[in-house]
Order: sequence, then C-alpha cells, then structure tokens
Amino acid sequence: MATTRPKTPRPKASAAKRELPAALAKRAKGLRDTKRQRLAAAGFAAIALIQDLRRRITGDYLAINKALAELRQEGMADALGCADFADLCERHFQMSAEHAERLVRLAERFERAVALDLGYERACALLALADATPAEDAPEELLHATLTLPSKETLAVDEATTAQLFAAAKAFRQARADANPGGPDKGGRTTTAAERSAFRALQRDVAADARFEGVKLTHVARGKTQGAVIRADIPQALWETFVRAMAKRKKT
Repeated sequence: MATTRPKTPRPKASAAKRELPAALAKRAKGLRDTKRQRLAAAGFAAIALIQDLRRRITGDYLAINKALAELRQEGMADALGCADFADLCERHFQMSAEHAERLVRLAERFERAVALDLGYERACALLALADATPAEDAPEELLHATLTLPSKETLAVDEATTAQLFAAAKAFRQARADANPGGPDKGGRTTTAAERSAFRALQRDVAADARFEGVKLTHVARGKTQGAVIRADIPQALWETFVRAMAKRKKT
C-alpha cells in the first residue's frame, strides 16, 4: 500500500502590506520629496516666465502704440512708399488700420501705469465703454464706477469681466443709435435698426442667388454723414463680370 507524504503547510500570505525596512522607506520618501521639489521649481519658473512675458507684451503694446502714432503723421505714409496709413499697416504689420487706430488711442488716453495694470484687452474694453456712455467719461474715471445700463441693470465696472464691459459698450451704442438715428457719433459707431433690417434682406437675396456663391458681406457703421457701408469679399472672376456688365450698361 502506497504511503502519501504529508504536505508541508505553506505560510499564509499576510493581508497587510509588508513594511519596508526603515532605510528603504527613508530613501523612498527622499525620492518623492526630491521629485516634488523639482516639480515645484519647474512650476514656479513657468509662472515667473508667464508673468514676465505678460508684462513685456503689455509694455510692448504701449511702445507699439506710440510708434504707430508717429507713423500716422501727415506725409509719413507717402514718405515710406505707401498709399495711406491703412496701406502702411497692412503692408508692414499685417494689421488693419482700425486695430492700429485702437492701439494709438490707448496710448493717448491711458496713463502708462494704468494701462500696464489693466492689460491690452481690458484697456480696450474700458476705452470702448468710455466712448459709448452718454456722459463724457474718461476711461480711467470708469475704473471703479457703477453704471446703469440701457436695460436698467447696473454694472460694477471693477467687478465685471472684460466681455461684460464690451457688451455694455455695445448696449450703450445700440441704445443711442436706436434713439437718434443719424445723430452725432461719440466714438463707437453702430448701425441703425433700419440699416440692419435692410442688410439682412440683402443677405437673404444674395444667399438665394447662385451667381453670388462665395460672396461674403460685412455690415460696417461709418457715422451720420456716410451711413452704413457694406464690405464685400467677392471672388475675382465674379467681380470682373460685374465690372464689365456695369461698363457695358453705361455705354448703352
């Protein structure tokens, strides 16, 4: 009869995690602390770099503003071989004249320290708001003001977001345009309700006509004397056809 050997009992695995020896535990903690220190150092360096870049960019835009003001002098564009200030900005900076004018106005109407503290976008928003409000407000006078909007809601300027400041400026311009179509303009310009209605009808006509495929229209306010204008992005072939048709019609 075969005999079976008794099985040697295996030690049961401990449910608890075996503790590291003190020396290894100390080393592991040191490695974790070192990694954390490296991350912290890299993080603070990145924060400092971003803050420095933001300060430099803000400072640079003020310097750019003053240089643009110099380039806007009478005769400067011609001396540089450009048709006008708009051509100069587009050719040398790929910048629209409207954007350049905004930069110049920032430099002219803000103290340097205030502009540096606000940053470009918020300074632009305050400038737009100052130009749109019914009172003759200077931008810096609005920094801590509380305004009553056309909707009768109140807006605490120093607590508002930049987007809210731009929206408030638009609301003031719209209210003025609706109340006094063709009236005196105070900086920011807005198309009238009648002009916008006519433009929407024109857009529908263009969209419904296959001949105008690829044409993009932009509605722009130009003030009481000129009224609204329409800027059209037209494919060259279509523009050539239009010009020839108009020239032919004029001859007949």
